[in-house]
Amino acid sequence: MPYRQDPTWISATWGRIGAALLLLVATALQAAGYTFSLEAQEELFNAISTILGAGALILVTVSKVRESKKLNE
Repeated sequence: MPYRQDPTWISATWGRIGAALLLLVATALQAAGYTFSLEAQEELFNAISTILGAGALILVTVSKVRESKKLNE
């Protein structure tokens, strides 16, 4: 199976969809009366960054394993 890179516009579209969903969730929470202190925002940012970093690490590892299997074929 040859390597196929997704077009850039697809990645940009999914990024915008994710940002829009995050904005909608934040707006809904604010409308419901939830507020987050600066410390809670920093903790949430750190948690999300850690989760996304771990996800990126997993994706890179899977990609390298798949690439090495293709080279062996």
